[in-house]
Amino acid sequence: MNRFVWKIMLLLWMLPGLALAQGSDSTEPASKPTTNTPSNFSVTRTLSGRISSISAGAKQLVVKDSTGKLHTLKVADETKYQEGTKNLGLEDLHDGQKVKVTYRAADSTALEVRLAQARPQQH
Repeated sequence: MNRFVWKIMLLLWMLPGLALAQGSDSTEPASKPTTNTPSNFSVTRTLSGRISSISAGAKQLVVKDSTGKLHTLKVADETKYQEGTKNLGLEDLHDGQKVKVTYRAADSTALEVRLAQARPQQH
């Protein structure tokens, strides 16, 4: 019985030491995270209206919404332009076209510009 008590006491004495050794957190991470790296997620918004003007040189698109407010959006090389399932380019857009734009709220950069498809005339 005496041996059994000694084994239990030895085990109880060693457990806290083993637990501390497991989670000592004494080493620094290999690379510290930086605060200025872009996030994988961003807040987006959508805007519907008509194209008021396009400046390919300045990489800007101005859209007039239904209230008459003008929204200036940046366009980037990654911006996608579509009409239905057809892929377009910035050169395919014209003033007056009805569009729905998805843009990044933080910097007003257009991510996707969708042209409204013309509805077929019914007779």
